[in-house]
Amino acid sequence: MEHLRITNLRSLSDTTSIKFGRLNVFVGQNSSGKSTFVRTFPLIKQSVQVRTTSGILWFGPFVDFGSFEEALYSGAKEKKISMEMSFRAPLRRFRFRPKSGITRLYSRVIPMTTRVSILLDKDNPGKYLSGYDFLIWGQVIKILINQDLKIISFNVNRQDFTEIARDEYALFRQFNLFPGMVIKSELDSEQSAFDTPICNIMRQYVHGKKDSSAIMQSLRDVGFSSPTNIFEQLKNLDLGTYWSDKVQTWEKDSEPLKQITTLIYAREFYKIIEAAGDYISDMAERIHYITPLRATAERYYRTQGLAVDEIDPQGRNVAMFLANLSEDDANKFADWTAHHMGFEVRAAVRQGHV
Repeated sequence: MEHLRITNLRSLSDTTSIKFGRLNVFVGQNSSGKSTFVRTFPLIKQSVQVRTTSGILWFGPFVDFGSFEEALYSGAKEKKISMEMSFRAPLRRFRFRPKSGITRLYSRVIPMTTRVSILLDKDNPGKYLSGYDFLIWGQVIKILINQDLKIISFNVNRQDFTEIARDEYALFRQFNLFPGMVIKSELDSEQSAFDTPICNIMRQYVHGKKDSSAIMQSLRDVGFSSPTNIFEQLKNLDLGTYWSDKVQTWEKDSEPLKQITTLIYAREFYKIIEAAGDYISDMAERIHYITPLRATAERYYRTQGLAVDEIDPQGRNVAMFLANLSEDDANKFADWTAHHMGFEVRAAVRQGHV
């Protein structure tokens, strides 16, 4: 993750964008929001581990923010909590399509800034809306859904595609900050609902005798990428001399090019939200949180037949963690404590206790 920005969470009205290095130290007065900011990471982790109705699990095994109302900044002008993150997320390399089986996708890492927001549903008291905003290569995508996973709005570059998105996309809950997405058109055809408006624009720049099916077929060859790369792909489409001559006159800010690019981003949105979800899920697995308060050490711990590969936030399972280490890792840990602290830490199993 390259940066994180939090708005309207506890004492944090707006952190602005905080960029990360390999080691990050936060210094400030008491109650200035240091702990709240740091606890955002275990909040993300516990939200990924459990299916929730709003994408955020405010109370869980790692941190307790209470509820949305309790977590909301008291001076918030809008009842909306947001987390904005930037990172480079790889697209999935393979995808199963009901009609054609497993398909290899155009593999690429995409730089994105995404904002996950939770806000009150004004039309349904007691319920919440989830907003997901993306900025990718200068293209802005916004989707808003309710707790029933209905798409309330879907916009790309300020163009409203809500109705098409409702026909094309079905959402489902998963272990992630982002919902899962089913592409309905894949169930009965290979043609996206967004291909028709793209085809209608392109038809204006091909020979009148060119069949629409040829244009539709060519659209399958245009992969998701940056606007510049999409322009190059369009130039290379085999749609006849008339198309080639027309496209060569376009500039990067030509209206038909912007319209086609916008529609392609709308069509490929499922790849974007999948990539974001995969990245956050993978990142959450690597988050390890240690609370400020430590558990008191016991003389003995009852042996449990559990595999322990991570120390819990309070440190209550340190003995079990050490007992699960391999002999080589246990020796390395003991050597490390001896070198840095002047004493060795080891776990020994005796008569059913550690």
